[in-house]
Formats: sequence, structure tokens, C-alpha cells
Amino acid sequence: MVIPVCDTSPLRRPPAVVVTVLTINVVVFLAGPMTGFPAAEAGGGRGRDGAAAVVCAQAEHVRRFGAVPVELLTNRELPTPEDPRTTGCPRPADPTGKTPALSVLTALFVHANWAHLVGNLLCLWVFAGRLEERMGRTRFALGYLGWGYAATYLWALANAGSRETLVGASGAIAGVLGAYLRLFPRHRVVSLFPSLLFLPLRLPAGAVLGFWLAGQLVAQARGPRADGDRVAYLAHLAGFAVGFGHACWEARRRRGDAWPAPAVPPAPAVPPTPTVPGPPVVPPAPAPAAPGAPPGAVERPAAASAVALFPPGPAPPGERGRMSDGPPPPRPEGIGGGAAGTAPTAPPPTAPTDAPPHDA
Repeated sequence: MVIPVCDTSPLRRPPAVVVTVLTINVVVFLAGPMTGFPAAEAGGGRGRDGAAAVVCAQAEHVRRFGAVPVELLTNRELPTPEDPRTTGCPRPADPTGKTPALSVLTALFVHANWAHLVGNLLCLWVFAGRLEERMGRTRFALGYLGWGYAATYLWALANAGSRETLVGASGAIAGVLGAYLRLFPRHRVVSLFPSLLFLPLRLPAGAVLGFWLAGQLVAQARGPRADGDRVAYLAHLAGFAVGFGHACWEARRRRGDAWPAPAVPPAPAVPPTPTVPGPPVVPPAPAPAAPGAPPGAVERPAAASAVALFPPGPAPPGERGRMSDGPPPPRPEGIGGGAAGTAPTAPPPTAPTDAPPHDA
């Protein structure tokens, strides 16, 4: 057994639909005979007669507002028992005049005892607020009622011919659990485990709801117990499956609608710039050939007629400032170019042999 306490993720706004459903359930329970107080006062309030009055008032309340498989499948109300020995009450039961299809709606707000009420409303408060925020108020309200109707009718189909009465919001709340498991499996939920001395553990919703689902499957497979356990586990499983399937469809719808691509208006058409025809481009004519050139020859441009600065071949030896292709002259041993121990002397000037004549 697991007892969920709270969802650790805060809500952005109060869940109005969830609060409304909680309030209606509490008011209906306190105003009806299921608490035992109003019926006890009406029947004398003490002793065996008071206890019998409480039981009779509760049975009448459940018969009037509960859902019966035979009535749901035939859409007709069962005959009202007239014999007090059949009902165990001192007076005959009054006719209810209920509509079987609407009895599913009224049964969602009727609970058998305090434990039934508190357990259902605790699960509703922990898990339903997140769904309302995700789905929206209208969608969640319709989904809650739809899960309850589907769970009740599926339970009636599995128990066709039964005259047992079903009350409570367990089918609808099981749909809440199934939808929550599909949409928020990784959300952390603080839960209490009675088997662990009510140790609070902060676990993913998938683990908490998976543990709850396993318990429901085991209880349904085990069948009716000798201690008189009258919990409709099949209605829980049906509501859980319907809620999970609805959440799968809701997730696909949100993926298709979420984050639509923003509509980008088309850019205004820019008219093409008119082109004005310009003067035709005429290539330059080649320069005329030099006098005495062969026919068809043209004058080369200046860049093509450039010559090398230094003609190939060795330069004349002995000329300063000119490049030479021969081996370099030997260098004296002394520092600065002179003989060892003597000051260097400059070579005698020589007149260039090919120097141009000077004008007088």
C-alpha cells in the first residue's frame, strides 16, 4: 500500500475545477446519512433502533444515488422493494424515480464512509491539479466525468445482471492516475509506505503509480475476500486504462499544436531596376609597327621589352662595384684586410679601360 502526500512541482495557478470537485464531495458527504449523524438523530439517536435507522437511511441513500449494473444496461430502474423483510428496515422503501444514466453522475459524489472519502480526495488533490493545468479547466472537467462514466459502464458490463450498487469517485480518480502516469511519469511525488513505518519517500510518479497499479491487479486477480472486501477493483483498472489512453491522445494533440511556426509575412516584391544601355566597349587598337619592321609585326609594350640588368657571363675582373662570377680573391691574415702586424693599405687606383671620355 502507498499513500501519496504531495507533488513536489508547484502549480502556476490554483486548480479551480479540482477545488470545486473536492468541495462538492465533502458537502454531499456531510449532508447525507453516510456520516451516521443525521440518520441517528432522525431515528432516535440511541440504542438498537438508532443503529437500524442509520443502516436503513444509508441503504436508501445508496439505492437512490448509486449505479446498479442491471439498471445501467437496461436503462430501467429496478422495482422498489415493498416487503420490509427484504430491506431489513421497519418501513417500506420509497420509490426513487431515478434515471439510470444520471445515476452514474450522482454516484461519483457519494462515498460509503470516511476512509473512502479521504482516500479518494487525497489522490484527487495530489494528482489532479497538474492535469488541470496541462489540459485546461474545461478539458479536465469533461475528462474527469468521462473517465468516471467509462469506468462505471465497463464495470457494469463485466458484472451484467448484478444488483450491487456502485458509489464513489474511484473510477474517475483512477482515470486521473492513469493520465498523470502518461503525462508526468518523472515528476517527484512524496509518498508514505505503511510497510516502512510510514517513511516519507520522494519517488518518481511512475514508481508510485506503478506500485499502486500492481496492487490493484493483484487484488482483482485474487477475487472476493472472506473479510467482505467490496471494493470494485475492476472499476479502478478500467478508469486507469481509459485515463491513460486519453492522455496518450492528449499528448499527441499537444505535440501537433504546441509551438506552431510563426507566420512570416512575405517580403514585398521589389521592382527590378531598369538598366540603361551604355556606350559599347571597344578594345584598344594595337600600336603601329616601327619603321622597317617586317609586315604584320606590332610594337611590343614597354613591359615586354625590358632587358636584364646584368648580362649573362662573367664580369671583367678587377673592377670594384661590379659582380663577378669567378672565385673571390684571397683575404689577408690580418684584421682589416692588411698583412699580419702591418696597417692595411688601399690598392692603387686604376683607371677603367672602358670609361667614357669626359667633355672638356
